[in-house]
Amino acid sequence: MKALRTVFIASLTIVTMASCNREVMVDNQEVDLTPKTRISLTANEEAQTEIQGSRVILDFTQTPNVQWSDGDLIAVFDGTTKNQFSIDAGTNTGATATFSGDVTEGFTNLFAVYPYSAANSLSGSSLSVTVPSEQTVSSAAKVDPAALVSVGQVSSGTIEFKQVCGLLKFEIASAGI
Repeated sequence: MKALRTVFIASLTIVTMASCNREVMVDNQEVDLTPKTRISLTANEEAQTEIQGSRVILDFTQTPNVQWSDGDLIAVFDGTTKNQFSIDAGTNTGATATFSGDVTEGFTNLFAVYPYSAANSLSGSSLSVTVPSEQTVSSAAKVDPAALVSVGQVSSGTIEFKQVCGLLKFEIASAGI
C-alpha cells in the first residue's frame, strides 16, 4: 500500500511539473501585457484646401474628397503600439465614419494613418508611411486605396485626415480642346 501511495504521489508530481512547464512556455512567448482600453474616433473629411503660392483651389463642397467604405481600416499609433481600428457598423456616412479599436491605457497623443498597413510606423515624433510603387486597380474600383495615404492627429475624439498624396479625376466635356 505504501509503494502504491509513493507511485501515486510521484505520478502526481510529474503531472504537476509538466503542467507548470506548459504555463512557463506560454509566458515566454511574446505577449503584449500592456493594459489596453477601447475607444471610438470619428474620422472627418479634410477641410477645403487652398495650396499657398499656387492657383490651385480644391473645392470639395459638392463631392467630398473622403468616401469611407465599410471595410476600411486605419492604423492608430498611441506612442507604444500600432493599433488596427475598423468602422463601427452603421456609422459610415461616406464623408465621416466612427472607427473603434484598442489603445494603450493612459495614451496622450494619438496619430492615425489610412489605410492600415504593416509598412506604416511611428518612431518618436516621426511618422513613416509607404505609398506602394505599383497600384492594383480592380475592375470595380477607380483607384487603388493603398495609393490614397492620409494622416491625421486625434483631437477631442476626432481625426481630420490630411492627404499625403492624392489623385484628381477630371473629364474634358468638349472635343478639340
